[in-house]
Amino acid sequence: MKPLILVDENIPEAELYFGPLGRVQRFAGRNLSARDIGDAKALIVRSVTKVDASLLSASQVEFVGTCTIGTDHVDQQWLVSQGLGFSSAPGCNANSVVEYVIAALAYAEVDWQNLSFGIIGCGNVGGSVYRALSSLGADVMAYDPLIDQQAFPNMGSLSQVLTRDVICIHAPLTRVGEFPTHHVIAEAELMQLKPGALLISAGRGAVVDNEALLTVKKLRPDVKLVLDVWAHEPWVCPALLAQVIIGTPHIAGYSWDGKVTGTRMIAEALAHFWGGTVPSEAELGAAVSNQLMPLPMSSDAWQQVREAILQSYNIAGDDQRLRAMVAKAQGKEEIERGFDVLRRHYPERREFRFSQPIVKPADPAAIRCLETLGFSFL
Repeated sequence: MKPLILVDENIPEAELYFGPLGRVQRFAGRNLSARDIGDAKALIVRSVTKVDASLLSASQVEFVGTCTIGTDHVDQQWLVSQGLGFSSAPGCNANSVVEYVIAALAYAEVDWQNLSFGIIGCGNVGGSVYRALSSLGADVMAYDPLIDQQAFPNMGSLSQVLTRDVICIHAPLTRVGEFPTHHVIAEAELMQLKPGALLISAGRGAVVDNEALLTVKKLRPDVKLVLDVWAHEPWVCPALLAQVIIGTPHIAGYSWDGKVTGTRMIAEALAHFWGGTVPSEAELGAAVSNQLMPLPMSSDAWQQVREAILQSYNIAGDDQRLRAMVAKAQGKEEIERGFDVLRRHYPERREFRFSQPIVKPADPAAIRCLETLGFSFL
């Protein structure tokens, strides 16, 4: 009999990619307990499942995979001590987060050519955001004391980065070490932001002190917030949600393409661990592309770019669904359940490379911008 593979219900195409390796059984990620593991030999999770001794010590699990970039939900030290295999999916959804940031800027009518950007955390995701903004002609500075300071042309201190017009936070959540990131952005740091600054948090919620955000917003109403992550997920503080221009339920990296990439990366890692291989996408018949999307264009060059972005990725819809859920919820537990429902039933979102404007802009700069973002033209 094939080995049992437990797979989070929010991981797409699991049957397609893990099916050749074993029997796939789905589970609700946030509710998984030790008694649910059964005779599973592999456990495939996302960030909502805490994987440690209390979950797996009595199990037969040999391999743990997380279809995410972040790994703070996995006790890797314990896995190593038990001789268990482990793999994450670094970079799988980095482009999805880049496009979330770009869509947030378009929604906020931020012209990246005329503003300065600061990136806090410049690993797989933050580095991709850095490169994308730089390729668009933006002035970008990064802060990340844990990477080679020569890795990017313009590295600075945290204080220097906080003086920028737009701050993008993509640091992983750590609580120990020389540079822990838990509440690395607190009240003192938020008060350093320049007038009218925009802060985008799309990494881990507790990197930013959410209580401090509420305090500072009272003192600094000029500061604008975009939050995809929240300190106490799946709880979303209604008072804080009311203060942001965009609020979403931890879905920045939830493009269909990014999630499927993560699925395949972990399936390949599991196959390698068990001494096998995953069939190619052609052999599997994997449906990883869709019909290009025609997009109407306006006459103004900047509006052409903005309209293409927002029609390709309707970030306003993500914001509206979260606000509607929180407004309707009766208490904390309903908000927490609603948060997970929004993630579980997230609409299929394709990346910009699958969008094709039907009218080519007259402005060469607009063409270059859209092509840099991945759009193509008839």
